[in-house]
Amino acid sequence: MDREASSAPRAPGRWIAALLGVVLALSVACGILARLRLANTSGAAGTSLDDPEVRRELVTRLVAETDALNDSHPDADVARVLAPSSRHRFEGVDVATNRVGMRERDYAIPKPAGLVRVVVLGDSFVFGIKCEPQERLGGQLERLLREGRGPGAPDVEVLSLGVSSWNLTSAIAYLRRQLDRLQPDLVLHVTVSNDLDDVSGVRGFGALASFAPLHPSRADSLLNTSLLPMGMGWESRTRFELARESVLGLVAALARLPARPRYVLVGHWGALTAVLHAEIGKFLDPDSVVYTPFAFYRDESIWLDRENYHWNPAGNERLARVLAGLARTRAWLPGLALAPAQEAERDAREFAEQGLAEALAPCAEVERTLRRLAPRLDLTGGAPYPRELHGGVDAERLASPYVSILLGRMEASRVLHVVGRALPDSVLTGAVVRVWVEDRELGTIPLEPDRPIDFRAELPAGLPGGPLNVRLEASDYVYRGDDLRHCVAFELDLVALE
Repeated sequence: MDREASSAPRAPGRWIAALLGVVLALSVACGILARLRLANTSGAAGTSLDDPEVRRELVTRLVAETDALNDSHPDADVARVLAPSSRHRFEGVDVATNRVGMRERDYAIPKPAGLVRVVVLGDSFVFGIKCEPQERLGGQLERLLREGRGPGAPDVEVLSLGVSSWNLTSAIAYLRRQLDRLQPDLVLHVTVSNDLDDVSGVRGFGALASFAPLHPSRADSLLNTSLLPMGMGWESRTRFELARESVLGLVAALARLPARPRYVLVGHWGALTAVLHAEIGKFLDPDSVVYTPFAFYRDESIWLDRENYHWNPAGNERLARVLAGLARTRAWLPGLALAPAQEAERDAREFAEQGLAEALAPCAEVERTLRRLAPRLDLTGGAPYPRELHGGVDAERLASPYVSILLGRMEASRVLHVVGRALPDSVLTGAVVRVWVEDRELGTIPLEPDRPIDFRAELPAGLPGGPLNVRLEASDYVYRGDDLRHCVAFELDLVALE
């Protein structure tokens, strides 16, 4: 050993172990791939990447050597699932996934004959943050349905298909594209008020990304705001239209299956339940919708803690009992011949009736927001992240290639005014920013390096009443940030209806 090598600082043991683990994983992968290449070139049969067992073994060994919780999915509508066949310690609970990247046992595809299969679909509420598998909504419901089966009724399984931060359309896409093989007898879709947000992709080693695979041209402009589920402005209305099309498409797809299983929308939208009903729920069979009452939504005794309103085991059990009671009274699972349970059924009926009454009432939260929504977004004052911004502008006022803003509208508003500055980067010469109000394009802003932006355009006639959605879409962008992953196009100071 030479002097330079012997005097070098020694790496901590954990880093050496981690490095050896990665090297081992890569060595395993390279060994498998080398054998596959040799087999393919020598004409050997049964040992190639076309062999599902070989592919599964390769993925399992690689996942086992990392701390990946998420895995990308080739379907941009879905964006991501969980790392397949993995075990992690997440939020204080052991999380095990199956071969398809769900926090669920391995289940048969296609479904075995004589089995009643219920799918609970959704996001982190279905995934079960900080809950053991049997404590989750799906686990509690499976226990109750098995206990309530009539004599001679078939076995029943409840599958929890949920990934944290999936939105409404991504969850439905994942289910619908495997529907003929999964063959559920009932789909219970749990949706919450952030289910119109963008679904981010995955970076290497399972970390969540700052981009949405469904919108590659927007780079790292993720949209997620409390205004999106309010049904106000083009951005929100368009997302609701897509969500409604997804729901009705799944309902139609289920009706084409031999068993004609039912889709049930379980809405946990709190103060925005009335918006969910107006935009989606009212288009469904009344027996196929359950809205959780506001008292349930705000009951801290069923939260994980005061800062986390995901359901604890008691909250999951409460909702599971409601759904089990409604499964009998609304005949969602006739094949199970569920036994009568007067008290449980009365409780379920009162729960559902209260939720429906709130869904049919005017939405006070939307009215409050309308009164607070400003017609002017000034980003130069250093104020906290503005309520009007759906997304696309960072704390330094740098705008990503897609910016979406919801502005309150005054009766006297006649002009849209945009102020900012082009970046000094010469590569943006010739780039433009298209300016939209609702579904109308008002014009373009040329980006001349380091020149001020001062755009004015008259508002066109025929715009919808109420708040207006303003969108700025850049044709090109450059990188910022130490890792060169932040994509920005210009500096934005002001957007105003004047």
